[in-house]
Amino acid sequence: MPQQLTSDRLRILVLNRAGTAVISSIPFLKTIKWGHPTVKPEPIVVSPTLGAVSNDPAREAARLRAESETKARAQAQSQAEAEARSRQAAEQKARADAEAREAARLKAEAEAKRFAKEKRLAEEKAKAEAKARDEARLRAEAEAKRLRDEKTRQEAELKARNEAQRKADAEAKRLAEEKRLAEEKAKAEAKEREQARAKAEAEAKARRDAEAKAEAEAKEKARLAAEADAKRLTEEKRLAEAKAKDEADARLLAEEKARLESEAKARAEAEAKQLASAPAITPSSQENIAALEPLAASLKSKVTNVDVVNRSLDRTRMTIGVEYEYKDNLGSKPMMGVDLMKMDEPAASRYFQSAPAEIAKSRRNFVLFPMKFQPPNHIIGLNSYTTDKVLVYLLETTSSKRFNLFPTTMLLLWRSPGTVPSAAPTASGSTVELDDFKQNDPHSGYVTVKYNMVSGPGRLRMRLFDSANPASADWFSTSEKVIKAGRSLQVLEISVHGNAKSPTDIFKIDRLEVELLDATGKVVANLTKQLPMRWAKPAE
Repeated sequence: MPQQLTSDRLRILVLNRAGTAVISSIPFLKTIKWGHPTVKPEPIVVSPTLGAVSNDPAREAARLRAESETKARAQAQSQAEAEARSRQAAEQKARADAEAREAARLKAEAEAKRFAKEKRLAEEKAKAEAKARDEARLRAEAEAKRLRDEKTRQEAELKARNEAQRKADAEAKRLAEEKRLAEEKAKAEAKEREQARAKAEAEAKARRDAEAKAEAEAKEKARLAAEADAKRLTEEKRLAEAKAKDEADARLLAEEKARLESEAKARAEAEAKQLASAPAITPSSQENIAALEPLAASLKSKVTNVDVVNRSLDRTRMTIGVEYEYKDNLGSKPMMGVDLMKMDEPAASRYFQSAPAEIAKSRRNFVLFPMKFQPPNHIIGLNSYTTDKVLVYLLETTSSKRFNLFPTTMLLLWRSPGTVPSAAPTASGSTVELDDFKQNDPHSGYVTVKYNMVSGPGRLRMRLFDSANPASADWFSTSEKVIKAGRSLQVLEISVHGNAKSPTDIFKIDRLEVELLDATGKVVANLTKQLPMRWAKPAE
């Protein structure tokens, strides 16, 4: 036997109760080293047995017993070897059976694993297919919903575009109509102003001619005092006929003028009604109004129009024309006058010279008031001075009692004598300057501006609003004019929206802004005026 031995497998045997048969065998791999290279095995000493012939019966019996025992042992050994061979065969069979059972178990386990794997794969495949079907169904439903939403959105957009186009067309039509009406109104007002100026000049000339004629007639009458009564009667008849003809012509002209001015008078009556129904002015606002006395409520006379009919080039003199209807009885020689005021400067009315003019109940209902700007020493040399109110009043000559008749908002620009007109320079060189502002009635008016557009074309834009509420600018409809390069004069109309979202029907506005814009929409010049005024919604 070697000094060291290495085994690489073990086998565990399960035997029956008698230990003669192998029930099962469980082999497994395990490397075990037996012995040691430095240890030598002990030799087995076999002592030889020497047979001796003995005649002793006891020994013979002992020998026979020994031989019998040896034979028994040989038989037992043979039987043990047979049993060992049987056991080995049984072990081999048990091992084969165990291996067969193990192979069958492994095969069954492999089959079970394969079946389980196939089942798992089939279930996973079924789940994946079900998931794919669900995802496909959800995608199909989402796509169908998206298509429906897209169709709905497109229909809504188409409807919105059609509605926006319809509104845009309606708005464009409305703006075009408003522009046409505003232009016609501006032309009519310009024509009326021109007619008023021409009429004023004609009346002034007629007064001069009449005075000259009266003086000549007085001299002629003095010279002809000695002539016969027949010639005097003939001359008086001729003069009476001429006077009757003049009165007939004046009557025809007055009727024509009354027909042309009916619309302006209707607006004035509406303004008077709105002013009569307007809430009382608060004491805080009265402190800034030059005419602290209230309007005379007992008067029946009316003012139908107030306008500037003439301006001097240096802006130191202007002529204010007033159209009126006198229906009161203020003595034999009633008089009418005009005051110019500035809301934030009560003393401004003393800076202007104007004399009241005599009026009477007649068809001639137009009077002119020359105004001269004579500022005090502390503002002499001022290049620009603005008034914002015109007050028309009646005067009873016998008692010198004054009756405030009609206030109107009118922005007038004055200059001290000897100053040179100038506009505020801008970086672009373009300028804009206020020339005139008039509130025709409680819900409409216009602004006249002078401008110098260095590079055109451009636009002029106007805004009216309350400085405490800038959103009040949305209550107004203002015109925006396209202009060319160069110097010119432009009229901008403004009116109150019929559906203005003002808290009350009558409201206050105190700020006017005019902006000059270039072709890109950039503001190149602007002007701002603080102008307290009162506006009203138009009657529906």
